[in-house]
Amino acid sequence: MKNQPNDNETNNQSVTFNSYKVLLLGNSYVGKTCILLRFSEDIFKESYDVTIGLNYRIKSMTIENNPIKMQIWDTSGEEKFKAIAKNFYRGAHGVLLVYDICDKSTFSDVKSWIEQIIENADNDEIIMILCGNKCDNEKDRKITKEEGENLAKSYGIPFFECSAKSNININEIFDTMAHKIYTKIGNRQSSSVKLASNTIKKKIGKCCVTK
Repeated sequence: MKNQPNDNETNNQSVTFNSYKVLLLGNSYVGKTCILLRFSEDIFKESYDVTIGLNYRIKSMTIENNPIKMQIWDTSGEEKFKAIAKNFYRGAHGVLLVYDICDKSTFSDVKSWIEQIIENADNDEIIMILCGNKCDNEKDRKITKEEGENLAKSYGIPFFECSAKSNININEIFDTMAHKIYTKIGNRQSSSVKLASNTIKKKIGKCCVTK
């Protein structure tokens, strides 16, 4: 998969894009904004304002020679956001669940985030990926990679350790998410097209039968 230029750049090509909504969820200070900026703009900031409410970027990508747009939403990790988040989940195709490998509480709270997704998402087949961020900071690690893998395995979802600072596995995470969403939706769209085609053929067949 090749990442295309950021949508902030000039693009005069007339291309039809499928747009997919992906949410970044997790406690405050786990690095969700850093992951978003690293992927969308390939930048890293040591310090930044804590996200209040919602923020998003759009990133163009190509999957199997088909252009898509990833609409990536960054969220506040505060409790008050959880209370108003139901509408935010509407129409989401995927979720990146982020915790900090140096903070046990952010890892423990992953389960409550997953419960919130199950409760609020209007898509029963929403794609989830678990991400242990800040893997560049090995000396302060509190959560082992095996613990992350086991948690992800218990939910049947992919797992990555990553670092927005060192740009480790950031593109791989979004590549995996995009492929999984595209495959699932693409298969559904193909089935719908096939069903519609068969329905049309049946109608044509009926109207053309002579007595």
